Amino acid sequence: MTLPELASIYTDLVLLDSSDPEHEHVANDEVGVLRSKHRQLFMNKLQEDGVECVDRFDAARKAFELVHRSG
Repeated sequence: MTLPELASIYTDLVLLDSSDPEHEHVANDEVGVLRSKHRQLFMNKLQEDGVECVDRFDAARKAFELVHRSG
């Protein structure tokens, strides 16, 4: 997958995770697992492409910036 594709999936999962009702614990857990998996894939791709990423917050910021720039 490309960096923009990974960023798009990751940001979609972040937004979905923040919009789910709190009473949907199972769905929240599943989205959380997917979000973490795609964050790690995104961070690995950043590293592979030579882009420094300090932590998960930096990864989220970079992903949202990339998605915003991509349109």
